[in-house]
Amino acid sequence: MNWTDTLLQQTAQEKLHGMRLVVISNREPYLHIYREREIMCERPASGMVSGLDPILRVGGARQWHRR
Repeated sequence: MNWTDTLLQQTAQEKLHGMRLVVISNREPYLHIYREREIMCERPASGMVSGLDPILRVGGARQWHRR
């Protein structure tokens, strides 16, 4: 199955029955690398980020919270 943004959004709405999905993590989903006077933002290949980031994006997630 090829997941599109529309299919992800429809599936999430169907499975969650209108409830919000809240994700709490012990780290950020991105790495911030300081190079000279610039901050580079990279997305590492990890299970949680790779799996949940596309779902949160189509679901209208505003931001990630790290605790």
